[in-house]
Amino acid sequence: MRDKVARLHELRQELMSAKTEIEDRQVQWQQDNKVILDKCDDLVKRVKDAEDEIRRERLDIWDGEDKSKQYGIGIREMTQLKYNEEDAYNWAVKHSLALRLDKKKFEAIAKVDKSLEFVVVRQVPTATVASNLAPYLK
Repeated sequence: MRDKVARLHELRQELMSAKTEIEDRQVQWQQDNKVILDKCDDLVKRVKDAEDEIRRERLDIWDGEDKSKQYGIGIREMTQLKYNEEDAYNWAVKHSLALRLDKKKFEAIAKVDKSLEFVVVRQVPTATVASNLAPYLK
């Protein structure tokens, strides 16, 4: 067991070293490429702004009929739903739709509420590994 723990400790040390080297190189790369990274960020924003402006303008001039592309900008009508979320939830419960169980909340309640007869609560052993194994290898 001691040999396996020692090997795990070595692997963790190598992993930490590799991650540190990656972080250092990423920081250096970002510093070395700051000008082009900033330019790219600016261009992403400018492209989004230009696309949004063109979309607004195309919708403003749309006659309600012709959806064909004009200079590559077409019209597509999409169905949009608006509803009160509480009303929708109540409807879904009433109609027995499969709603996802919030396991985290349910399990927190089930740990203390002993009246839930369909829940079995038991203690299960789990092996834990110390994050720092060095003191155990002396």
